[in-house]
Amino acid sequence: MDGGAMVDLVYHYIRKIPENVIAYILREMLLGLDSLHARRQLHRDLKSDNVLMSLKGEVKIADFGFAIQLTK
Repeated sequence: MDGGAMVDLVYHYIRKIPENVIAYILREMLLGLDSLHARRQLHRDLKSDNVLMSLKGEVKIADFGFAIQLTK
């Protein structure tokens, strides 16, 4: 992802990120988590370091080292 991790965005533009941009990023993260949860998977290490962004506005959740698969 050519935009880098969300942590970089926060450190470089702290207090300058418009609320609508924050809402968009959060919405995309929640859609990604919803997709994982529908497959009964949990990420367990969601943080700004693990949220990647592209220059086109794509948001992806990364680093599934602590992810688990839920079973019945």
